[in-house]
Amino acid sequence: MKEKRYENIMKFLEVNKFCKVEAISKEFNVSLATVRRDLTELEKKGLVKRLHGGVEIINNINAESLEKNSFVNVKEKEIIAKRAASLIQNKEHIYLDAGSTTFQMVKYIKAKDITVVTNGINIIDQLVKFGFNVVLLGGNIKLSTKAIIGELAVSSLDQFYFDRAFLGVNALSFSNGCSTPDPQEADLKRKVIKKSKISYVLADDSKFDKSAFVKFANLKDVRIIANKKIDEYEEYIEDVK
Repeated sequence: MKEKRYENIMKFLEVNKFCKVEAISKEFNVSLATVRRDLTELEKKGLVKRLHGGVEIINNINAESLEKNSFVNVKEKEIIAKRAASLIQNKEHIYLDAGSTTFQMVKYIKAKDITVVTNGINIIDQLVKFGFNVVLLGGNIKLSTKAIIGELAVSSLDQFYFDRAFLGVNALSFSNGCSTPDPQEADLKRKVIKKSKISYVLADDSKFDKSAFVKFANLKDVRIIANKKIDEYEEYIEDVK
């Protein structure tokens, strides 16, 4: 309940940028005290900035935090995570990208005796909890997303080959393919795709028809797992039952 309210407040601020506390209280029909507590928590996570009489969103599209993403499009990510996990087969070697959607995947994986390679520090505890064989890439830690990136991470992929890879994406478009704001994350994703039999990008419908700074794949190089049918991209979207 509380996390859903956080998500709704963040969406409201994405649209309005700056809001009075009273406006948020009225919009969601909750007390001023509750709104103030929520905003205090969101400020601690670095997602908003409290100002006199109101609050504004901290909107850095070039470095979205894992905490912020965890509160956005939760229902859509659950749908995508469940569909993606259903593709994994027994005894496969898979790659899971760092991110909130791949984190949600873990609890839905039914396949047995699989090995998971990941660059996501946020995913490790979840994978261990469910008893999977796990390999964590070495490299530099990107604090905002808890992802391991850099030359060491890219070079360490030389020793692996994956049956399937599941990658996050910030934007998808016909003109710019799959893209992300971070060049180092793009380098890692490119290498993973080269080392995988098949690669999937996990994209809710808010990611389509957009472009981020760095392209890491053409649409034809991956399969898209989405939360719903996107007619224009139908040929690229995996038909998951």
